[in-house]
Amino acid sequence: MLVKQALEVVHDRDPRDEILEAVGPYLGDIEPLGASVMVVVYERPDKTKGGILLADRTREEDLYQGKVGLVVKMGNLAFAEDEDHVWGARTPKPGDWVCYRVGDTFPFIVGKRTCRFVQDVSIRAILNRPDIVL
Repeated sequence: MLVKQALEVVHDRDPRDEILEAVGPYLGDIEPLGASVMVVVYERPDKTKGGILLADRTREEDLYQGKVGLVVKMGNLAFAEDEDHVWGARTPKPGDWVCYRVGDTFPFIVGKRTCRFVQDVSIRAILNRPDIVL
């Protein structure tokens, strides 16, 4: 049986800063609608904390199957409570890392970064760091 494991990686720069620098100039021109949340897909660097070099193909797969993204914008109805949805005390906000099911998203490119629209109900968790989920 093949056991997969998320590997802690080494970041030369804070990935949050990298993402915001890359897509920031475009954010004023994008308004997610309704309960949509715009996330920028997290791209792992090429080296793990233990020194393992990740293949380009492995890292490229993050663009298509990456389950973690940084929330950068939200529609005006995202995480609004109603009779069917009670969110509790903590909901994602811009600047949070979140985990979602890739099949529930709409992918697109902004600048050179892969982004996704995710409905609020498809966000499964808020993460403290992006490299803990594979």
